[in-house]
Amino acid sequence: MVFSYLGYPIYDVYLNKNMICGSAALSDSPYGQFSTVIGLHVPLGLQELTWLSSTSGANFSAKNKFTLTENDIPDGVRALGIHIYPDNTYEMSFSSSVLEQSNPGRTYAKRYQKNEK
Repeated sequence: MVFSYLGYPIYDVYLNKNMICGSAALSDSPYGQFSTVIGLHVPLGLQELTWLSSTSGANFSAKNKFTLTENDIPDGVRALGIHIYPDNTYEMSFSSSVLEQSNPGRTYAKRYQKNEK
């Protein structure tokens, strides 16, 4: 699942050059906006995340790099969350059931929902 905490919609989110999301944007929802993806194989190793801005048409690459190892994935995981932040960084989260917003993501979403962009 892709969680976007950006103040504008994004499209064509790719993880390792595989499209994982069609669109995502913050909204008035208490959960922000997200897009669900199923059936994606994510290999261990260096992960590369890119997306397209709907407002400028520019392509962005995440500023940070994440190397996924077996130790990062807890037992019983069935879902992966990708959280994209306004500073163009991202993080991954894992869950055995329902994915939730990240703690930093909740902060961004609350500011946006209160029109404190």
